[in-house]
Amino acid sequence: MADIAKRVISGLLFGAELAFSLYGCAASAAATFSIGMHDTFPEIVAIVLCLPGFFLVSILVFWFRKIAGGIMMALSVIFFLGMLMQGIHDNETLSSDLAPLFRVCVPVFLLGAFALSTGLARWPEVVRRGRK
Repeated sequence: MADIAKRVISGLLFGAELAFSLYGCAASAAATFSIGMHDTFPEIVAIVLCLPGFFLVSILVFWFRKIAGGIMMALSVIFFLGMLMQGIHDNETLSSDLAPLFRVCVPVFLLGAFALSTGLARWPEVVRRGRK
């Protein structure tokens, strides 16, 4: 019974992550086509690598939790630093620049930490692999 509850909790969290990362992947398509000369290299890497990467890792997490959790945590840090290091800040204060970044990066980082910690605690896989 405990394994079923663990599978349901993980399935709901990772399923919601999959839906939101699909939205982020679709939203990043518009950002990819609007990259211009005012964008810095770290910002371009964050847009092109991390946003579609979140979607791919959210599929991978159903089978390989530890690997996907580490990648999720790394991608959220790369995205945060890449967007923070853009040269031009339109807002007056740093806190107004950080607030939208935290809304994107913190949930992904926490889901990565959840995936990594439940993988290390040997929770059952959400989707079972076929037997050989």
